Amino acid sequence: MEIQIGLKEKFAIDRRWHIFKDKSRNFSSSLINPIINSLGKILSINKVTLKIVGGEESHDDLNKQIKDLEELNEHKENILSLIAHDLRSPLASIISIADHLKSNFTTIEPAEASKMINYLYDSSKEELFKLDSLVEWARVKYASETFSPKNIAMRQSVNKVLNTLKQPATENNIKLYNTIPLNITVFADEKMLDSILQNIISNAIKYSHNGDQISLNVIKEKKEIIIEVKDNGIGMSNEVKAKLFTPQMEILSKVRKEKKGAGIGLLMTKKFIEKNGGRIWVKSEIGIGTTFFFTLPINNSN
Repeated sequence: MEIQIGLKEKFAIDRRWHIFKDKSRNFSSSLINPIINSLGKILSINKVTLKIVGGEESHDDLNKQIKDLEELNEHKENILSLIAHDLRSPLASIISIADHLKSNFTTIEPAEASKMINYLYDSSKEELFKLDSLVEWARVKYASETFSPKNIAMRQSVNKVLNTLKQPATENNIKLYNTIPLNITVFADEKMLDSILQNIISNAIKYSHNGDQISLNVIKEKKEIIIEVKDNGIGMSNEVKAKLFTPQMEILSKVRKEKKGAGIGLLMTKKFIEKNGGRIWVKSEIGIGTTFFFTLPINNSN
């Protein structure tokens, strides 16, 4: 019955007494769900069970156990979706181009070969960054000790990321402006902050026109900093904005294909910002440009 409900509703929750192999009897809460690939085919059925010691926890404790199970399931689904949609397709393209180079190396014009090699290099670097961010996201979820917030000088952190993105910006004649004052500090995990900035700024570059500009600024409030990343690129529709920070793959696949907005990396960005006690939102108009806003605490007293 649980499997049938899980197949129909995508998950099923069950709370009841269980008898284990050692004959012990415990009240347990479990979550069952199908593992589905990018083509919609069911690969297997997954069940996670949490043993509730004694079976006499309060109603609030039980609800917390259920919520933890649901969050764990959502996190797993997000990671599987990222692998299937945001890593697999670009890697297939890289392999295809590499195979073409390998098979036709002696006949391809040097200029064309150089262009392909540059594409392979840039794409491989981008995929490695996505993979590193994905691993970091998974580690943060399952190992809280990897989260190490500290006071960070915001201007220097932004400059570090801008230097890594200088090449794609220069190739498209896009000007990058960091107007953040030197005395602005935030309390955040440094690796996560690098990933947040890298995702938002690289998307701004990707969806800007040749000759556009991207600027970064901050607004200092009593307990937090609002960071603003503004471009005058192609902008986003209301449909894309509504789904931007959700793991709805059909929308995001359409977004990437039509080059109308940012990719699934923003889902990780949102999780990282929330982990650091902040929030993120966006303003955008087609043909006008996009501005991302996100907040971070000023210090650990928050």
